[in-house]
Amino acid sequence: MDAERKLILQLPGQPEQEIRLAEGTLTIGRSRSADVRIDDGGVSRIHCTLDVQGDAVWLQDNNSSAGTQLNGKPISAKVSLADTDVITCGPATLVVQIPPVAEADEGAEEEGGMTRMAPPGMAEREAPPLSEERDTGGMLFEGTRMLDPSELRGLKASEAKPAAGKKMFLGTVLVLALLGSAGYFIWSSSQEEVVAADVDIMNNDYSFQITLPDDWEAVKDDEAILAYQGPSEAGSPRLRIYADRNRDYAYTPIQVGFDELINALKGTPRALKLLGKKKMTVQDLTVMFIGYLQPERQGKGILLFNGEDRILVLCDAPRDGYGQWSEKFTTILQSFTLFRPQQTFDIEPADKAMREQALARPKELMAEAQRQFELGTEYMRSRGVQLANLYRAVQCFSTAARMTSALSVRPELYEKAVGELLNAEALFNETVTAQLFEIKLAYRQRDYETMYWEVHKLMQMVPEKANPHYQEALQWLRRLPKNYQR
Repeated sequence: MDAERKLILQLPGQPEQEIRLAEGTLTIGRSRSADVRIDDGGVSRIHCTLDVQGDAVWLQDNNSSAGTQLNGKPISAKVSLADTDVITCGPATLVVQIPPVAEADEGAEEEGGMTRMAPPGMAEREAPPLSEERDTGGMLFEGTRMLDPSELRGLKASEAKPAAGKKMFLGTVLVLALLGSAGYFIWSSSQEEVVAADVDIMNNDYSFQITLPDDWEAVKDDEAILAYQGPSEAGSPRLRIYADRNRDYAYTPIQVGFDELINALKGTPRALKLLGKKKMTVQDLTVMFIGYLQPERQGKGILLFNGEDRILVLCDAPRDGYGQWSEKFTTILQSFTLFRPQQTFDIEPADKAMREQALARPKELMAEAQRQFELGTEYMRSRGVQLANLYRAVQCFSTAARMTSALSVRPELYEKAVGELLNAEALFNETVTAQLFEIKLAYRQRDYETMYWEVHKLMQMVPEKANPHYQEALQWLRRLPKNYQR
């Protein structure tokens, strides 16, 4: 049967290609290491993965920048594929050809290429490993200063131009302007092609890849783990990557970590004047994108956390030659990728009320955070009593983590709250995924009675009506025959 199962790859202006779907894993992306390579800037290095297991073929998006679409709809979890399904990755279209299985329910109804979600346990999750190793690198590139965000003046952002059918904009370049109101950097929709070579770093400490122009050369920099310089006749552009390691980074949200870095570097001799910042997705990574000035140089960079590692990538050039390198710096930064999935943790920063209470009444804030933690623990214990208790546990642990993150020194409770939050979120997501699977299975089998009760069960799991899962349950409810919509 493997010989008959295949993909038909369609690219604009190119002949169709047939790709056999054998048992195992098939990767699709822009990387040279991908099984199916699509050399286009709108495709991430490892954009998505197909998993062939017996008669089943599963598709999963690898947190790609632009997302993966199935039959015109973006996917957010591992889904099964059926014959004639259409996968879209950037400009590429892949048509699935799977012979019908004799045991398949021929009377099952499918709407718009509807697929079933993977049962719990198939979706892969990696929690940040927490070794006993402590901080080995101190602060990043000691001797460099970033200004506080309040010092931003007159940076105007250009308008984002999202690609058709995409929720996320891609393939864009940052525009620096010192006119207008305070703002931030975003990608522009056009890029220049850079003649490039991949630079790989793989050792016991770090493993990543970045693509640089092939005429750049490695140079010595005692503070950086990687340093490259372009030719002087090209304007002396350069790349520096700094990194350090600390167990606390595994529990550090990117915005909080960025603010901590700024505070740690204030007043040091090598000033780096911050022009703008924005949390965004680059390749498959969650990063803080920045623009900055030095006394005679201007540049762009990204800051990211990966488990216990904090990594800063900086590209800059002399100010008078920055314009010719701005778009190429964007391309270089977009090419940065890790060889393994990013291990990152993120929550919303503490709100204004929490920050004010942390300054004025820290003991009260700590007491309330402890109460939220204990309440979350109780909800976890009693999650079998009421369906909504697991959701409430997630909210309580999140509140406790946000409150304790507002304190000047993180207490032990912060790490405990984050650990419980990660556990509760994983369990909640697994439970919701399993419930959606039951709903879709009943729908395909036209078992509307079962579907009715499974939809209402999902609505009870998520009591907050504004939550996307609750809204999804309402959409499924509307698909039922009218006599069930009561």
